[in-house]
Amino acid sequence: MFSLANRGFAALALLLVTFCPRAWAGGEDWMKSIDGEKYLYELTIPGTHDSGAMIDGAWPDTARCQNKTIEEQLNFGIRFLDIRCRHINNAFVIHHGPVYQKLNFDDVMRVVSSWLQAHPSETIIMSLKEEHKPEGNTRTFGQTFGEYAKNYPVFYFGKDVPQFKDVRGKVVLLRRFNEAPLPDAEHRGINADNRGWPHDGEASLTPPGPAIFVQDMFAVFYHSRKWDKIKRYLDEAKTQNPKTLYLNFASGYDEKDFGIPRIRHLADSINPRLKNYFQDTNHGKGRYGVVIMDFAYAELTKLIYEKNITSGPAASLVPEARGVEADAAGYPETSAPADGTGRQSAPAPAAVRSSASPVYERAPLVQIPGGDYKFSPNQPSPRRVTTYWIGRYEVTWSHFQAVRDWAVTHGYGDLATRGAGSGPLHPVRNVNWYDAVKWCNALSEREGLAPVYMLAGQVYRTGESGSIQVNRSVNGYRLPTQTEREVAARGGHASQNFWCSGGNEPDKVAWYLDNSGGAEVALTPSGQGTWPVGLKAANELGIYDMSGNVAEWCEENAATYVGPIAIKDVRRTTCGGSWKSAGDRYGPPGELGDLHVLAAENPVPSFRSTCIGIRVVRGP
Repeated sequence: MFSLANRGFAALALLLVTFCPRAWAGGEDWMKSIDGEKYLYELTIPGTHDSGAMIDGAWPDTARCQNKTIEEQLNFGIRFLDIRCRHINNAFVIHHGPVYQKLNFDDVMRVVSSWLQAHPSETIIMSLKEEHKPEGNTRTFGQTFGEYAKNYPVFYFGKDVPQFKDVRGKVVLLRRFNEAPLPDAEHRGINADNRGWPHDGEASLTPPGPAIFVQDMFAVFYHSRKWDKIKRYLDEAKTQNPKTLYLNFASGYDEKDFGIPRIRHLADSINPRLKNYFQDTNHGKGRYGVVIMDFAYAELTKLIYEKNITSGPAASLVPEARGVEADAAGYPETSAPADGTGRQSAPAPAAVRSSASPVYERAPLVQIPGGDYKFSPNQPSPRRVTTYWIGRYEVTWSHFQAVRDWAVTHGYGDLATRGAGSGPLHPVRNVNWYDAVKWCNALSEREGLAPVYMLAGQVYRTGESGSIQVNRSVNGYRLPTQTEREVAARGGHASQNFWCSGGNEPDKVAWYLDNSGGAEVALTPSGQGTWPVGLKAANELGIYDMSGNVAEWCEENAATYVGPIAIKDVRRTTCGGSWKSAGDRYGPPGELGDLHVLAAENPVPSFRSTCIGIRVVRGP
């Protein structure tokens, strides 16, 4: 009997799903420049067939369809994933036919969820289909998927092909199984089951449901015939049926040798023809549908997604290569070496000052599951939060500048002179509360998300008003509430109850008065100042600098906040302490030290300081 508990393939599964050297540039965020008003059927989307199939069966070239992991595929631009699951013991494992791929659905979803958190401008269409024979189940395939969906709240279950603005940061379900993941008949995903999906051919799917055309001729004797089918429907998608979602499979196998399938042999014939087609200047920008490939690779994928008609300035904000000297926003790409606890320890300062240090353009985010958090028996009541994502790092000066430069040309004129920083990877400082929430709105708009902060029914972009409204139900960036920040700083459900975020020894986890000397830019006569983010050890959740470096604005003053639209012109809250804080657990009698995970200050919202910066969050 097959046992999920005894697979013995955990390490291999992790390698297959997540190993991804950054051998490409721009593919991670190509959708950022797509107009959010477009529908998905208006786009040209590169995809992979049997996306998780990297292992052959007894015969070579009979089951393997890809030589890149799912994360690698996403990084070089794939946005359609074809996931085939065997239903066994009330769980999903990835198969191609009878061949188990040493991978399970949790492996896939962990990668997809975390990848979308890091790339919230993007959307993934996921075709989900049952594969091979079920075994040992006490529920249906759809019921099991429903359980997975509860654990991964990243799915979009709308029944129609959505507008792009509604599904950034989401997985759009293309359902190829015949049961609803949710009981509500209006929320089953895009139905592609029982609608005449062609077996080794092509067809328009029958109503009811959105218009979908599928070309899936997979048993190929003459390669030229398969290519003629692919080309015909690329051309048709470009010029006809503008509201039809075209799914054009460039995948398949030839069976010339004794009927034994040869997948790679066909791909080596078809993929060069695809490359020539998309390189041909006669095939200009426009809609070519979803192009689904075996053995996809970065160069071909880029040729496909570059056919999209883009809008706005976002495309220019995805540089080909980035370093500390780059203009784009930045975060550390690689962490410092792990110490004996498994967390990260600080490298020599010179290492991060090198101009060769790689950076990300966007703040990586960490998910905090919703629920009740009780950190000690003496805590009077649990901290309750809904699911949110919080920045792994404090907002860096280079990220702040990149968004600010975009913002000042899009209505945020008074951000032009706001903020300061001691280097690209240092946290931004000298921002007041109004600067911080306007910057969050600008970041949201730049990435095609809904801004959180409003003023008199309009997006809050200028001025310093006391009647700002906040809507946490939308998908944009914002400041954390004090409770959200506390839960993250204390390590969530992994908390070890340290008084300082990440440990009880401040020197290992925080930049503060006693160890922040020798800074690149001295902010005191004694040489103290900020340091690049991510140098000290992370806390239990892998979040850095929650104590020290710069204190961080929170959304509200906890003592006066009474609801989602009750931001008033009163003192706000900052938490975390800074490079200028003492390193003691306790301050004056009856007070906590500034670095303590429960400590907070209450400056007026117009206050700016070299000690205060920003960390962002997003809701589900």
